Amino acid sequence: MIALEIACLAILAAYFVAHRRQPALLRDAALLGLGALIGEDTMIRAYGFYAYAPGWHLPVDRVPLLIPTIWAPVVLSARAVARALLRSTAAPAWKEAALTGALVTFDAALIEPIAVRAGLWHWTQPGVMTVPVIGIVGWGCYAFAAVWLLAALPPARRWAMIPLALLGSHALVLGLWWGLLHWVWRAELPLATTAPALAFVATIYTVAVLKTGARLPWRELLPRAAATGFFAVLLASRADAAMVLWAALFTPPWLVFCARALRSPAEDHPAEARGPVEVPLSQ
Repeated sequence: MIALEIACLAILAAYFVAHRRQPALLRDAALLGLGALIGEDTMIRAYGFYAYAPGWHLPVDRVPLLIPTIWAPVVLSARAVARALLRSTAAPAWKEAALTGALVTFDAALIEPIAVRAGLWHWTQPGVMTVPVIGIVGWGCYAFAAVWLLAALPPARRWAMIPLALLGSHALVLGLWWGLLHWVWRAELPLATTAPALAFVATIYTVAVLKTGARLPWRELLPRAAATGFFAVLLASRADAAMVLWAALFTPPWLVFCARALRSPAEDHPAEARGPVEVPLSQ
């Protein structure tokens, strides 16, 4: 576990060093990390659907401190992708937040099964590759609420994102659970069903990247590449054909992003360069 935690810290350091000249992003990371810590701890206490392995260090109640620290860059990286995809429109805050939530859900569908297979945490309910669907979409709910609030709240009141995102995340999770997921998708879902669905989503994602001409700078891609390598090592330690196929389905959009960055390595996306956009609450 020590080696794993050191690797996570190295990836975090790479991300924050790459963004060291973006104070607004670092502020958002602090808010997202604190909100994630409180949100996840209350989720575990309220619903008891999962628990972390006992080997983690620096636990804060039931959550290792490293976990919410990691999720802040995951959300911010997804926000950067959302801005790249929406660059041709003056998107309102809710649209950027909705796309960010969808992208975080996509990422969680890869992260969760590999982490569970590696024994980093476990779920008490079955689902997609041993992870319940609510466990995959839950982080998307938090990302949606938090990113919307970060854009909509005035700078002096951004701290209010933490309690408001907490309430919003619980409301969304409970609504999805009792409105749909409690009644369907509670059994283990076979790869024959989930893999085609994931391939369809990955195709839509890839086509969107191609059609919009979206680009990401290397300061976004390199930490992602490091994280990909980390999960590739975890995957190799517990590999089977199903998990390898599952992981491979996530690669097409990122291959397009990397190919574009290699063709024009000095070009940063204008939406990313301008930093956070202030959006009034009326949007």
